[in-house]
Amino acid sequence: MLVLSTALFDRPPFQNLVVNGLVLAKDGRKMSKRLKNYTDPMLLVNQHGADALRLYLISSPVVRGENLCFRDEGVQEMVRDVFMRWYHAYRLLVQNVLRLQEEDGVTIELTSDLYSNLGHLHTLDKWVIGEVQSLVGFVRTEMEAYRLHSVAPRLVVFIRDLSNVYVRLSLARFKAKDVAALKSLGAVLLTLCTAMAPFTPFFADSLYQNLRHFLPVTAREDSVHYLPYPSPVESVRDPVAERRVQRMLKVLDLAVLCRERRAQPLRHVCFFLPVLFPVSDLIMI
Repeated sequence: MLVLSTALFDRPPFQNLVVNGLVLAKDGRKMSKRLKNYTDPMLLVNQHGADALRLYLISSPVVRGENLCFRDEGVQEMVRDVFMRWYHAYRLLVQNVLRLQEEDGVTIELTSDLYSNLGHLHTLDKWVIGEVQSLVGFVRTEMEAYRLHSVAPRLVVFIRDLSNVYVRLSLARFKAKDVAALKSLGAVLLTLCTAMAPFTPFFADSLYQNLRHFLPVTAREDSVHYLPYPSPVESVRDPVAERRVQRMLKVLDLAVLCRERRAQPLRHVCFFLPVLFPVSDLIMI
């Protein structure tokens, strides 16, 4: 194609060229039916789901044109580190929303007015809303440049931070039926489902089927794949809140580093840190 297009039209036959590497067996050799040095892909799909396999592959060096020594454990790790964390945040939201409806008769509905007045929101809410908007902007930019290899790792990092930082530090607010916290988590999960739909189509749509009930009837779609890909809303980002949370995370990372250097159990850090640095004080640094 390159030779013919150059000779006939004096230009390349394509505008963008994506080259993938080779998927090799775990031992680094070529996958072979004779050697049976790989697991049947359908077994992996039936056990872990097609989305886990897909996300494992597009997060690997193979999308950068490098070779991948395929590991079944890698797919299992993707389920544990991404899908279980994502589902945990979703389940936590649904459980608390249902509890709020049953006990107080309050119905949560996600409308555009959530972003109209961010001043009343908690610093963590402002941070996570800003982070998901930053994620959407990054994914759009990278995909338009055909840099798939940088997109999937960023999505994985966001889901990790959503679970380990926002959800974990907001548990008390969820338990206290904080409507603003529930709305913020719901808005983030809806945006995340839309952003992840091209990469995890089945799982994202499965969650959307329930999350769409938090939307006004006129804004609901039958499937997340009917929605346009989200565009970043830069006006909702709060640089001050983002800076405060990032500083808090640095303090926590330094504490974990000290623990590792001193070979202390993690629970010592977990009990010691809240005494020295309450979460509310860390966020206000």
